[in-house]
Amino acid sequence: MTKENIEILNYLSNDLTYSPCIIIHGKVNNPNDKEIIVTNVNTAVTNVFEINYGFFKATIELVPGSNPLIFTTNSNHILNFAINFTPLTSNKPIHLCLLVAKDSPLKYDTNDIKEANLSGETHLNLAIQKLQIAGRLAQAYTNEQMYRNGYSQRTMQFVEEFSTSKLYRQDPNLSKSNIKIHILRSSYTTKEILNPDIAQQNPNGKNRGKLFEIAIEEINKYDNGRLIKNYSSANPIQAAVIFMDTKYDSKNNMILGHAALGGGNDIVKLAIFGSHGLYCWPSYFEDLSAIMLNNNRVVDNGLPVSNDNGEAGTVFETFSTTLGAFIHEIGHSLTLPHRTYGVMLRDYIVLHRSFMSREVSGRGNNYTNNKFISNRPFVPNDECPWHPLDLVRFRNHECFKTPSDVQLLNKCSTTCHLSRDRKYLQIQNKTGGIYAIEIQDLKTGDRLSKGWHIYQEPIRGLISLDIERDILKHANLDIQNTGIEIYGVNSSTITIDNLKTYIEDAFITIQGVQVSKSLLYGRKTNDIVCCLFPENNNTKINKIIIYHGGAIDGIGIFFTSGKPPVLLGNQTKDFTTFIIQDQEIGKLKIRTGQWVDAVQFFNKNNSPITKMVGNTTGGSEHVIEGDIRGLYSSSSKWMDGIGALY
Repeated sequence: MTKENIEILNYLSNDLTYSPCIIIHGKVNNPNDKEIIVTNVNTAVTNVFEINYGFFKATIELVPGSNPLIFTTNSNHILNFAINFTPLTSNKPIHLCLLVAKDSPLKYDTNDIKEANLSGETHLNLAIQKLQIAGRLAQAYTNEQMYRNGYSQRTMQFVEEFSTSKLYRQDPNLSKSNIKIHILRSSYTTKEILNPDIAQQNPNGKNRGKLFEIAIEEINKYDNGRLIKNYSSANPIQAAVIFMDTKYDSKNNMILGHAALGGGNDIVKLAIFGSHGLYCWPSYFEDLSAIMLNNNRVVDNGLPVSNDNGEAGTVFETFSTTLGAFIHEIGHSLTLPHRTYGVMLRDYIVLHRSFMSREVSGRGNNYTNNKFISNRPFVPNDECPWHPLDLVRFRNHECFKTPSDVQLLNKCSTTCHLSRDRKYLQIQNKTGGIYAIEIQDLKTGDRLSKGWHIYQEPIRGLISLDIERDILKHANLDIQNTGIEIYGVNSSTITIDNLKTYIEDAFITIQGVQVSKSLLYGRKTNDIVCCLFPENNNTKINKIIIYHGGAIDGIGIFFTSGKPPVLLGNQTKDFTTFIIQDQEIGKLKIRTGQWVDAVQFFNKNNSPITKMVGNTTGGSEHVIEGDIRGLYSSSSKWMDGIGALY
């Protein structure tokens, strides 16, 4: 059988994807072929990509439905191929934003005098185009990473709008769906945004987190507050913001109006970054290859521009370093912490390799000596990856759903117990399943995960980890410097801050009875108060009083037998009383953060015996269930933490 001259390696013809932009990996068997032209018949858009060492990578935008693609080499070999694209309009999207000062000149930094002299309106339009392409590249890159690691076609979604696309020189009037760039017109002046005291890179800055606060403030005010009204702590907005007015202060070697931060509060999950690298981001899809293969020096060559971390001395390095760092911050906003390698470290300085079949030599810190690859094609390990723990989190994140995913309507419960012999950590999420257990090194300031257990198909049965073998030796850590995080489907994260302390405190003796403690949900501020329920047949209750205002102050549980009630926390004048007919407590649903926000009790048949009272949207939701023999808590002005005794 004759081999096709053009082979597609990572897709089959008529495959289905949910990403509006993909990276196609291909092989060409004619050694004389050096270029390949890819035409999307639906849009008539053509793009040219290099063939190196017999391989090529093609970054292609798609439109909904079937996308007939024609691959043509310079020796006129042709392959007809098709990719089906279905947009996921019901997924929670990321709002991609450009924040401009009240008196902004609407210009971003560039070393090119001709570009610097363009009008502010032109700069703004180019910045919008650059962000639209950057979003597509982030989607294509993440989709490829998810796909090759067994998580199917899956990526983040951005807010879209149907508009005239300016992203192709060959057709500036192409109408299609594009990423909507929200223009956040700030109430802050350029002087306020460029204040050195709020620059993240200023070691002497008095308020280096201020730019993050400004971005949240402007998101809250956007469209007269109408956008944020659609969101709540139970359904936070996802946003990524570039500050348009970022400026490089060459005198002090500092980037002003820039912070690389990701995270957020209960309602706004946010990534922010400066515009100091935009001049090296493509404004048109036709420029992708030219930018990623451009090692012209930008620092000390023209107008002054920043050299981010000493790794952005050329065009392609500035592109990879700044776009990669922005994607890194988006990762933080999607719950990701720092990692030992990959995007969530600083491996994004080679981001271009994910889109290219060769690279040019860089001029950044040790790039030429330690990083440059020549005379061979890239293999996956050469690229900057999303870490395995990042990928499995994305697989279970609401922004990354696909139609085939099982949708769990109710919150699931993760339980974690220590075996009686203190040798095993026993973990279970009966409804949704456990998908990841991270073993963290407490000696690192970021609690880096040095070991992990990943379950691509979440485990609903009991997971029993041998503490010595499966945790400590597995991660090469000692017990006093080990933390654990447990991730379940549609479930709040379970955190063991310190494994040694957890094991020491897991069992207590009360009134001559040894009981085990669940994790404390919330936090410990004062001494723990433990209360056992009565023994034998005296556990039925006839009344629960919950003392609360905007949070839980205290709880009173009264027994049918007349045995002394269980009283936790503070008894205040604001309370709700629930009269109950001879029921036993089987489960608690709680919401906690820095304190206990809300609580609800259920019987052993899983029927509610109280309402959820307190701040019913505060904190994150947890479920305490099992053979509950009592409760324990820590309280100050109100109840700060609560757990169960077994």
